Amino acid sequence: MRYSRKLLTGLGILALALGLSACGAGQNQTNDSNSLTLKTYTVPDGSANDLSGTLDRVLQGSGKHEIGRAWASGSAQVLVLAPQRMQDSIASSLKKMAGKNPASTKTARPVRLDAWIVDAHPGKGPEDPALQGIQPALAAFAKAMGPTHFTEAHYLTAVSDVGSHTTLMPLPGHRFAYGLRSNGNGLVLRFDYRADYHQRPVGLNGQATMQPAQTLVLGLISEQTAEGSAENNGSAVVHRLLVVRITPATQG
Repeated sequence: MRYSRKLLTGLGILALALGLSACGAGQNQTNDSNSLTLKTYTVPDGSANDLSGTLDRVLQGSGKHEIGRAWASGSAQVLVLAPQRMQDSIASSLKKMAGKNPASTKTARPVRLDAWIVDAHPGKGPEDPALQGIQPALAAFAKAMGPTHFTEAHYLTAVSDVGSHTTLMPLPGHRFAYGLRSNGNGLVLRFDYRADYHQRPVGLNGQATMQPAQTLVLGLISEQTAEGSAENNGSAVVHRLLVVRITPATQG
C-alpha cells in the first residue's frame, strides 16, 4: 500500500491519455487498431491490485463508454483487455510508474525455474549424467537415507514473472504448478506436484523460501509398489524427490 499514492497519481495521467485517444478515434481507425487485445504487464510487487483496480475504472469510463477491462494476476502482474491502439500508452505509463521503485522492479524480473523429478534407489550405483548439476544437493540428502543412487525421471523448466502462477503438464498424468512472490528474505515458492506414479496418484505440495541459484530438495514421496522381491512379499518402497532451482532468466 505504500506505493498506492504514486501509482494512483500516475494512473490519473493515464486516464487523460486514454480519454484523448478515445476522443480521437474516428471512422478511419482500422479494425486492427480497434480490436481488443489482452496483454500482461509486470508491475512493482504488491501494487497489482491498486493498479488494476484504478485502471479498470478508467477503462470502464464510469459505465458510460466502456473501453476495456483490467485485472490483477498475482501481486506483480496486471492483465489488460483494451483496444490495440491504446496498449502502447498503457505500457508506457505502467513502465514509468514501475521505474519509481527500483527495488521492486528488480524483483519483478523474469526468473527461470528448473525442476528435476528424481527417483532414489537404495544402494550404491552409477551417477546419472543428467543429474550432474544437482549432485551436491542429492548427496546432502542421501546422508539421511544411507547408500543411495539417483536417476532422473523428468526434467521441467519454465520462465515466469515474480507474482505469477504457472502450471506445467509435461506428459499425461503429471502436473506441476507453482507460484512465486518476493519477500525480504528472497523468493517464496509455492508448489504442487501431482503424478500417476506406478499407477497410483501421488502428490507433494508446500512452500519454501529460496535464494537465486540455490538448489533445494523440496520433498520426498515414498510409495509401496508390487515390484519387489519375494523376501518382502512382492512389494518394494520406492522414493521420488522434487528438486528445484531458480535463476534469473536470460534474454533470448
